Amino acid sequence: MKKLSYLSMLLVVLVFIGCSDNTNVQKISVRNNLNIERIMETVEVSLSDILFINENTDLERVAVFNNDKQQVSQIIDSDNNGIDDAVIFQDSFKPNEEKKYSIKLLEEKTVFNSKVYAAFIKGREDIAWENDKVAFRMYGPPLAANVNNGIDVWSKRVDYLIIDKWYNGDTTGISYHKDHGEGADFYSVGKSLGAGGSAIMADNKLYQSGVYTNYKIFQNGPLQLKFELNYLGFDVNGTKINEKKIISLNAGSQLNKVISEYSELPESSFFTAGLVIRENIEEYMNVENSIISLWGNNSDNEEDGQTGIAVIYPAKSQVTKTEDTPAHLLVTDRLKSDSYVYYTGACWTKAEVIKSKFEWETYLSEFKEKLSSPLSVEKCL
Repeated sequence: MKKLSYLSMLLVVLVFIGCSDNTNVQKISVRNNLNIERIMETVEVSLSDILFINENTDLERVAVFNNDKQQVSQIIDSDNNGIDDAVIFQDSFKPNEEKKYSIKLLEEKTVFNSKVYAAFIKGREDIAWENDKVAFRMYGPPLAANVNNGIDVWSKRVDYLIIDKWYNGDTTGISYHKDHGEGADFYSVGKSLGAGGSAIMADNKLYQSGVYTNYKIFQNGPLQLKFELNYLGFDVNGTKINEKKIISLNAGSQLNKVISEYSELPESSFFTAGLVIRENIEEYMNVENSIISLWGNNSDNEEDGQTGIAVIYPAKSQVTKTEDTPAHLLVTDRLKSDSYVYYTGACWTKAEVIKSKFEWETYLSEFKEKLSSPLSVEKCL
């Protein structure tokens, strides 16, 4: 009996040693369960699954390694409650590939160059944000008479951050509406939903929330940005509603994650997110997967390339088209919950990542497939 107990203890020790060289290491495995490649996809690990972390741990010293190579990583607050609760990193996975990683506590923190950036623009009071693929903005209160809550797209062909440079250049006569080699703002929003704004639909009418009232930036890289916009007291068919919108964008992604939360749920109304339809634009509707997209030239000048914009709704929804001015392509869902999640974004052919309408629609279909089958993470106990 004593021999059996000793053998059992030895097995436990061997398993533990196989997982960890010391108490400041946690080993995990990450698997791609799909038969498609995942390029620089974000992996999220809950801090509660990392055995060496406690309330006294300096989270800035937490690092992720694949063999001896340190991965770019970031500590995040995944549920927006003000408490850091996860670490994220990125890596590429072949179809059905599994990789192993070690999470360690280093002596000093590692500083990485950020691939994402969100900023409040003084004067205009826009909220602008970007990653290494694309940039966006939502307009501030000074422009309330001419705009609404639509999302604007800035097309970029460089992987470095350009928001501050473009805004500063515009004040000195270097217009960001013209491509000077890095990209440009070709997109026109006005009072529409633009490229993925949301609204409440009641009696076949869109009720938009207007420009934001206040904001808060939660996270600003190196791999993920996240911010909150609050819209107070906008009217929906006679009912005053508050909306909280949380937008996040990961490095390498063409699409933002958007969460819209409402204070009231008007009867017989629908949540909707959509795309404004311009002239000479090709429409794409994947009803089965709740994907809508528009594709077309940025201008009469072929050198300005083509832009694709899209909305993906994770849940089953309806796809519809309004005939208002301006017209919109929409995904809609009956307003029965106070919180809705969707994804929206854009691509530009001159960035030479997605070069055709077919490639854009393939990207969107695979993105939806990945949402349905996220990377699986297992820890070694």
